[in-house]
Amino acid sequence: MIVPDIVGYGESDKPDVTYDRPYFSQWLKDFFLSLNISKAHIVGLSQGGAIALQFSLDNPEMVEKLVLVDSGGLGAKPPISSLMGMVWLNNFPSAMANRFYSRYILCNPNNRDPLHGKYSMEVIKSKGGKNAFKQGRGAAISPMSVDLLRQIQNDTLIIWGEDDQLFSIKYGEAATKLIPNSIFCRIPNAGHLPLMDQPDIFNKVVFDFLARKNMEHRLSLP
Repeated sequence: MIVPDIVGYGESDKPDVTYDRPYFSQWLKDFFLSLNISKAHIVGLSQGGAIALQFSLDNPEMVEKLVLVDSGGLGAKPPISSLMGMVWLNNFPSAMANRFYSRYILCNPNNRDPLHGKYSMEVIKSKGGKNAFKQGRGAAISPMSVDLLRQIQNDTLIIWGEDDQLFSIKYGEAATKLIPNSIFCRIPNAGHLPLMDQPDIFNKVVFDFLARKNMEHRLSLP
């Protein structure tokens, strides 16, 4: 398993660029090529889901299976209150801003490792740490057209936290009807980050999907 820091985030470079889907998709392709990876399963969360969608459209031959988790790019628009929290955190990172925003990304904010929030703020405060937010301006998560979604042929699992307050679950359900070889899994008692709210359920669902050989087998929650 390889978990890269996407360009603009974490320990990766934070250049002065557009940070839209085509840019992220090209970066991911270059990342694959640099590691001599010809094909892989792709798992993308939130904005990462939108990037995974674009990458699958641009390079379908490099994608084995696709997993979209509370994904951007499917039409969902965050409510004003959560947008305010996002702006607050990305412009004036603080423990208070982090606690406020955590209410919108987790069903239970206590499920977030304090070190995760602390590290996120350190990244934002670092040189170029605000570039992706300020220069991307939400372009990466903007809605993809129905025609584009229908072009995705990879076996796809769409996972959504039932209590997601950032991206409504209805957008994930709607996308499942558009992406030809897709199935949908809702995770109860989970918000925008089901991998933190319900890690055991999330891991089982993802690994079951990646391990199975056909799309007829139903996914079951533990």
